[in-house]
Amino acid sequence: MEIEVEVFAEITNILGKSYTSNGRTITIPDVLTKIGIQGPPGLLICINGEGIRIGPSGIYEINSGYKVNFIGYILRLSDQRKDREGIPDYDYFIMDYQY
Repeated sequence: MEIEVEVFAEITNILGKSYTSNGRTITIPDVLTKIGIQGPPGLLICINGEGIRIGPSGIYEINSGYKVNFIGYILRLSDQRKDREGIPDYDYFIMDYQY
């Protein structure tokens, strides 16, 4: 069997970084103890080096006090949503957290 890799990218950790939206800056802590993620079923997430997919409910939670120090998302182009120019947009997610 021959396998050809067409695209190879690094997953970026979103923890410990600052993000600005609508003039507001949010800094996500380096370590989280509780997370709740809402996104499209099948969304691929990397948590502490493990690949995890959101199930059919569209919700994924860690609330057992497990320390999360790496979260990265593998976003895909959405077939259902398009931006104002009709170009497909990326899937979106909502992440709640406690630290």
